Amino acid sequence: MSTASVGVGVEWCGVVWCGVVPSSAGVADVGSRSLTTQPPSNNADTVAHPFGTVACMGAHDQDHMRAIVQESLRPFAEALRDYAVAAADRPALPSAHSDAMRELSQEHQWSIPDWLEPARNAHTYGRVLCHHLLDHADSYAAIAASAWLGPSFAHASILRSVMEVATTAGWLLEPGLGTEKRIQRSTVYRMDSAVNLGRMKHVDHAANAAKEALRKVTDYAAAVGWPVVNLANAGRKSVGGEEMPFPDSDFSEVAFGKSNERFDRALWNYLSAQTHGTFYAVAQVLSPPPGITPDPLDPRGTVRGVGASSSNVLTVGGVLFCAVRSVVQRRDMLNGWTANDEEMDSAKRVATMTTETSVSFVP
Repeated sequence: MSTASVGVGVEWCGVVWCGVVPSSAGVADVGSRSLTTQPPSNNADTVAHPFGTVACMGAHDQDHMRAIVQESLRPFAEALRDYAVAAADRPALPSAHSDAMRELSQEHQWSIPDWLEPARNAHTYGRVLCHHLLDHADSYAAIAASAWLGPSFAHASILRSVMEVATTAGWLLEPGLGTEKRIQRSTVYRMDSAVNLGRMKHVDHAANAAKEALRKVTDYAAAVGWPVVNLANAGRKSVGGEEMPFPDSDFSEVAFGKSNERFDRALWNYLSAQTHGTFYAVAQVLSPPPGITPDPLDPRGTVRGVGASSSNVLTVGGVLFCAVRSVVQRRDMLNGWTANDEEMDSAKRVATMTTETSVSFVP
């Protein structure tokens, strides 16, 4: 599994929130670098915002700067895309002597007539979520290479999705769990899916399907002797002591191999605010009058052309890459697969480019 040292500085209202993962010294401030290939003209304002510096420019400069940013990001985008494509290319079945195949050979111990293949289902859930992450990595590469209005927000929203899915996928695919624990986790995941489907109360067939799915999975747990406990948090349940992980506290453990809840919570809250359009997080599109300090809660000025700096996109992309690659490695370790040459080469290319910002990796 790869190791990583990741620094992210988050600033608004004069307050800096920073996190480093992993770090024996605790928290450190790691700054972002602005694009310096071409200095902005006199009619440009530079506005500090979370994850980097945004250049808010007049229309005359926007096309030129966007072209420069795109050109600077193209090698990174191509490497990330190549990695996603190569990492998605795997056999249909685990290798003969893998932990996954051993778990599949034991699933009869936990099979019942209403759920005949619980181990196969458990592995399928993890593999589907791994592909979900690779799809997001490929989409991030496309945004980095081709976005013309930004990226200002879309790339951060992709990282938010990756935070959530990687946390769950890494938990489902954790090597060395054994058959029983993996099926227990997949049962919790299946329950969580039913609870979420049940929130669609305005769609009759969805609500009915959710009730039936929850009944079946609860009956299954009872049939194999696993206690189901209702948790206090929004309908969550535990099965045999296993419960769903949280992206705002468990992401770093999956992505970097070391827990850092402060980093996870700060990153999750900010990315969620951007994704939901919370004003403090999207106020970066405002260009305030000269001499006025930007206030994320008191909009002044006008909306102008913006785009995140190249180091911003690389830093966010570096965190995304760490998370995706960690889940891919868990999947491969469980299934007895090895990365091909193209995957290893593209991973090193991503690492080389992201190391030049505030994200460093040891592939």
